[in-house]
Amino acid sequence: MVDVEIFDRKSKDYSKKKCLIDTGAFRNYLDWSIVMEMDLLTRNHPSPYDAIGADGKKLARIHLQALTIIKFGTHVNKIIFDVM
Repeated sequence: MVDVEIFDRKSKDYSKKKCLIDTGAFRNYLDWSIVMEMDLLTRNHPSPYDAIGADGKKLARIHLQALTIIKFGTHVNKIIFDVM
């Protein structure tokens, strides 16, 4: 776990959040509670799908994406997350 800063549209500043970063991941996920808490912009997912857990069971229907600005040290990047 590392601390990253995500731009918070409510406070108009960055908020520090603990994140697990998997550089080999096929998709990036963000929990709906963080989307709501930080008033992140969302859009419809271009190809909605069912997220499946390691046990083969459905976790959630993915139908939204959140647009974020992430800051890690001095590095700033825009990332699109699938919302769970």
